[in-house]
Amino acid sequence: GASQTEIKGEDHWSVENARNQVLGRSTVTAPAHFWENQRREIEKLKGEIDQLKLLLGKSNFDNDDSKERLKDLSGEPKISGVRNHRRFSALLLGDMLRPVKLHEAGDRLNLMKLSKNQSEQLKKVDLKLMAASEEIKSLLNEQASLDKKIESANSQLEFKNSQISELVAQATNLNEQIEKLNEEKNKAEEQSNEQLEFKNQQIADLVGKKAELEMELAKAEEDRATYNRVIEGAKRELTELQAKLDETKQELANQQAQLDASKAEIAKLM
Repeated sequence: GASQTEIKGEDHWSVENARNQVLGRSTVTAPAHFWENQRREIEKLKGEIDQLKLLLGKSNFDNDDSKERLKDLSGEPKISGVRNHRRFSALLLGDMLRPVKLHEAGDRLNLMKLSKNQSEQLKKVDLKLMAASEEIKSLLNEQASLDKKIESANSQLEFKNSQISELVAQATNLNEQIEKLNEEKNKAEEQSNEQLEFKNQQIADLVGKKAELEMELAKAEEDRATYNRVIEGAKRELTELQAKLDETKQELANQQAQLDASKAEIAKLM
């Protein structure tokens, strides 16, 4: 997320490119001075490592040409990663002429190892942060989908409520007509059989229409219950999703705290 883009200094580019590699994106082009500083730092570290190896007797100089390379310290030894060989040789020779303090060299070696471990931990935490960010993005997308589903169901429910109100009004009107026709029927009993039969047919037609409306009304009531169940289910899913989202955000906050702590610890070591 946004917190990663706030990383300043040289670590910013290596962290950005590590993320881009994981996500399959192209790497970020850093300013020229960054790569120059990186190159100088790498050469400096390589020189210090070679010097420490010599002082500790843990280098690869146990082979046949080790004595020859040590004899040539005042000349130009071929030590990889060091450009100014003469200057390095003079410094190295000066170190070898004074009493060797192994605990100093050991401290520096341990510091370098610890720094490397912290860098690895930093990368792992950053990968966890990226994974948590992706999961939050996915959860937010799922939440948006559920919101749309609820919105659609509410729209359908509103339509069904309107339809039910209209059907109830029609049924009420038909009941009034039936009552009126029944009254007319009672009056028509005194009239001819033909008129009576006509009125009976009218009543039968209206009763049939009423039955159809009642069936349609029952169907609408069933649809409304269905939409209510859909909405309740979506709301439950949304509640569970919100809980999961909160849990993931907490995990992200924990990972961010771990990242900040790792950076602070590395800064102290440096």
